[in-house]
Amino acid sequence: MTPLEGHDLRLVTERLDALADPIAIVSEDGAVLARNAAFAAAAGTMIQHHLSPAMKAMVLSLILRGGGSQRLVLESPEGERVYDVTLLPAALTGTVGLIGGGREFGGMILLRDQTLDAGLRNALTISRARYKEMVEISSDFAWEVDRNGCFAFVAPQGLIGYKARDLIGRSAGELMDPDHQVGPIIPFLSPTPLHRAEAWLIDANGSPACLEFSQVPLMNREGEFVGARGVCRDITNLRFHEAEASESRARERTLSRIVRLFRREAAPEAMIQAAASAVTHGLSGTGCQIFSSTTPQLRGVSRPNFVQEAVFGRAGTDQEIARVTLLLQEAEDDDGVVCDEINGRRFMAAFAEYGDRLNGVILVWRDYGRPDFTLAEQRLLVSIGGQIGVALEQLHNHRILVAVSRTDSLSGLLNRRAFYEDMQRRIRRLARSRETGALMYVDLDNFKMVNDTRGHEVGDEVLRRVAEILKGNTRGTDIVARLGGDEFAVWLDAADDTVAIKRADVFLAASAVLRKYSGSPQAPLMFSIGIAVYDPVYGEDMNQFISRADAAMYSVKQRGKGSYSVAPAPQGGRSS
Repeated sequence: MTPLEGHDLRLVTERLDALADPIAIVSEDGAVLARNAAFAAAAGTMIQHHLSPAMKAMVLSLILRGGGSQRLVLESPEGERVYDVTLLPAALTGTVGLIGGGREFGGMILLRDQTLDAGLRNALTISRARYKEMVEISSDFAWEVDRNGCFAFVAPQGLIGYKARDLIGRSAGELMDPDHQVGPIIPFLSPTPLHRAEAWLIDANGSPACLEFSQVPLMNREGEFVGARGVCRDITNLRFHEAEASESRARERTLSRIVRLFRREAAPEAMIQAAASAVTHGLSGTGCQIFSSTTPQLRGVSRPNFVQEAVFGRAGTDQEIARVTLLLQEAEDDDGVVCDEINGRRFMAAFAEYGDRLNGVILVWRDYGRPDFTLAEQRLLVSIGGQIGVALEQLHNHRILVAVSRTDSLSGLLNRRAFYEDMQRRIRRLARSRETGALMYVDLDNFKMVNDTRGHEVGDEVLRRVAEILKGNTRGTDIVARLGGDEFAVWLDAADDTVAIKRADVFLAASAVLRKYSGSPQAPLMFSIGIAVYDPVYGEDMNQFISRADAAMYSVKQRGKGSYSVAPAPQGGRSS
């Protein structure tokens, strides 16, 4: 046994300092006999000139075991440090025996700093655990496919309704939606990385699903494709919402354009006609028809009758229109829109509504070979139906106002202003056609006595009966009016004095029913009728013409009433 003397320790220390790795010589009781600068600089290993408690405890343990290696984690001011501690016992170093002071030589300590390596390993372990947790809780779908495009891994939550176990081993290409396939390479098998690429698949329920892909291809050392892994996110609802918003914006633009076009027209009839044109072009049709209801009804209460108000382009036949309106009225669709085909022509029809009433129908046609009407176009027509419904209501109200302004409220006949306006148009037409027409002034004789003796209610009844007699004994092309009080007028289209005289005889005969309303037997109700024939060859103005009829009527009164008289032709004879 060779004791290690003090001068030898100095020599050992000098030699240890020449080594880069941390090395120390310790006694059997864990005291440091010699160390190099690297050992002294190792953080956490020493406190002043002594081993730190944790280090000393491990060294003593290794001495008792006869040497070996063990990992030690130490705390230091710089943070946690990780060391692999190796003890070479005295027998292996060739240095045995007593050291000064009676201490036995314990061995040589070698340190290897594994802090960085341990940190990387720990970080990798944590990263893997975190990745696994993130994959499991993420809304994204993680997956991996092999070189054949079959799923080798699918996150536990599965993919677009499929369970993970149902996809393992299945070809990813089977999930692609053929109606939305835009290229020969599917995202799962892309040889280049993808970032937020989109593709459409078919989900477990058979419905289209839009996924956003991010993936990286997997290559072997030879650069061959051996698979791919990535994540995808279901953005189907987002795309549907975007499509609906885009469709809504397009529908609003088209609707605004159509409404703007037909509202440029001031007259209600022209507005409806402009609407038929605008709808045809706005919906890429070949024809459009707009109908109004003669009796607007609540939806589902009854089946209203429709009359055509406007047509543009190629319209449908009466049989086709009848079929369309029947299908529309029977439609269970809450939107009240029907798309179908008749005789090779596609059509789309919808109700026009005002308030809670159906007041019309819009019918759009497309010829054979044109595409079907889309759902967006159907929704647009329903929106247009509301606007057309307002226009039809305006047309209906306009006609009521016109009728009121032209009609005598008691008798229902035209009033004086409307009669003269219509008669003036007729006279202008006669000037072009070179035909004749007749004006009959009818005065109710002894009417004042009826009001005086039997009251105004009976007098009003008499006036209504006179209107019935005159209206019921004229043609649809003739005009009957109450000029005021007990004076009436009748215009006979395309008539001469012969026709007028025959009509006067009919009126006089029919007036016999009025006698029961007379105020006195000595003053019976009768007609005095003055007749004037208009012949355009005379160049007579309207005032002269009316004056001749009026004078003829008064000549009857002067002769005793209850008869008729024909006014002579205008003075001066016929013009050449």
